[in-house]
Amino acid sequence: MIRDIIVALAAGSPGKCTERYAISLAKLFNAHLVGIAFDYTAEPSHGFDIAAEALRQWHTEKTIAADAAVLSFKEAAQEAGISADARKLTTNYVEAGDIFCKIARRFDISVVGQGERRKIDTKRLIIEAALFSSGRPLIMVPYDYSVSFKLNRITICWDGSAVAARAIADAMPLLHQATAIDLLTVTGELPKSEESGFADMAQHLARHGLPVSATQIAQGGESSTISAILSFATDASTDLLISGGYGHSRTREFILGGVTLGMRDAAKIPVLMSH
Repeated sequence: MIRDIIVALAAGSPGKCTERYAISLAKLFNAHLVGIAFDYTAEPSHGFDIAAEALRQWHTEKTIAADAAVLSFKEAAQEAGISADARKLTTNYVEAGDIFCKIARRFDISVVGQGERRKIDTKRLIIEAALFSSGRPLIMVPYDYSVSFKLNRITICWDGSAVAARAIADAMPLLHQATAIDLLTVTGELPKSEESGFADMAQHLARHGLPVSATQIAQGGESSTISAILSFATDASTDLLISGGYGHSRTREFILGGVTLGMRDAAKIPVLMSH
């Protein structure tokens, strides 16, 4: 069951979309929700008074925005009648993701906003850190998504991989709330996609009493795979996508795989990802 949820708070209208989604998720599961707002800092350059003053002004604006995000969250949570708390943490852009993922390890699931396209946004760094380093699933909420949490229909992206299996296991509390579940396999994206155990996974989910139906789409290449998944989800009126989080290790960091990168940047409905 889902009992503890953490959400990354952000200032402005897109932040409220994520806030509302997380609150409605917590309300469905009667879970405790914690909001985290970051008060970002930057070190002034010594010897450059103008630059230092500009940084102080920038930091003041970030502090005001973080305080406003915490206040907005507390008011919305109280109005919804859920158990909730909020914290403001002071850090810089580089360390925010690492701090968030360490906190997220103590929660059942995290909720993070997508980040606005074509803008430098720390939410993207938080998504990557939470996905690869928290050991917990996360739900990414599109930056302009205005719908509250609902689970009329879920689409599972299944390719037979370990991370896809992990995502399904992590999503089980949500899957049991769904009215309909589509198990989607896009063939041609992996060398042995025909050996993915497609039918076996559908049977496994059915044995859990889940209302699952299986679909295969023939496509090739990562870009067409993303297009096929998102097109199917749109046509099916999917409320939530379930996907493994794919990455390539580079020393201590992870580089997002093409499919996961496409999900992060192009998805217009919430995506639960797990690694």
